[in-house]
Amino acid sequence: MNLETLKRFLIEKCEPDLAHKLITWIYSKEAKAEIERELIAHNSTDVTVDSEKVFKKILSKINQSEVADESPLEIRSIEKISSGNRTRYWTAIAASITLLLAITFTLIFNNPSATELAAVDPDVSVTKSTDIGQKLMVRLPDGSHVKLNAGSSISYGTMHAGIREVELTGEAFFDVQRDESRPFIVKVNNLQVRVLGTSFNVDGRSVDNSGVVAVKSGKVEVTDITSDQHVLLEKNEFVEVHEGKEVLVKQIKNQELLFGWTENKLVFENSNIEDALNRISDWFGYQIQSEINLKALDNLTGVYENPTLKEVLESLSYSYKFKYEIRNKVIYIE
Repeated sequence: MNLETLKRFLIEKCEPDLAHKLITWIYSKEAKAEIERELIAHNSTDVTVDSEKVFKKILSKINQSEVADESPLEIRSIEKISSGNRTRYWTAIAASITLLLAITFTLIFNNPSATELAAVDPDVSVTKSTDIGQKLMVRLPDGSHVKLNAGSSISYGTMHAGIREVELTGEAFFDVQRDESRPFIVKVNNLQVRVLGTSFNVDGRSVDNSGVVAVKSGKVEVTDITSDQHVLLEKNEFVEVHEGKEVLVKQIKNQELLFGWTENKLVFENSNIEDALNRISDWFGYQIQSEINLKALDNLTGVYENPTLKEVLESLSYSYKFKYEIRNKVIYIE
């Protein structure tokens, strides 16, 4: 399924069989990730996608405009729907998809030029940030893309004077536009990351000014400013930098652990429950209060793809035999 199919659907020029497939697809897990990828592929300065919230709104609108009775909306062939109800059916789905496109991309159908979309004041430094429970895709002035994880921020200038430099707080994945004449530099905590063109993840969320840099493609030079240690990372390598310790390059054994969040995968590998709950808190934007002894629980290993808060809590409560309650954006565990 692609963006062109969505356009044809919205103007009712989509064949019934294809429309049926689209309606079925909009309910699938793949829909969320694919529409996000399609939109991000277009020119834009930044794209904010709160996938869970957007898709809940979409499904809610579809179900509010049911074509038959009070029962939940069924995915049926367009030909079997009566003429009057068919109009409501098309309208409901079209409105739903329009809602998604409107939230994630302004004026997508007009395909404005990159200049129109990337209207950045040439004399002003820009800062983009996310709260807990949010992720943000940013297109930099040089054409590079950055995906910010929850509770993170990035600052950058115009990048027009031969300098491509950003300052990061938190975690982000970078897909850097190659330009051998202008190295791309990321500063986070006491680290400096220098590249020409590559994709890599930088995690600077640790409280002790340490950081983790992992390379998905290309090469990356990492410098520990405090000790003046330098290492060169290649594809499928990463480094953990801790103040006062030697910087050692390691092989990536679990790609999902380091890059999974960029594909909306919540990944744990032998994580203690306190750390896991902190991750869940950041991911969904909820505070967590526990009345049980978390240190007595086994470590957690698992992958949640396109997770909802309920799915994660139900899974954990079953595995660890606890009860939970959600009130006013706070999860109470007992």
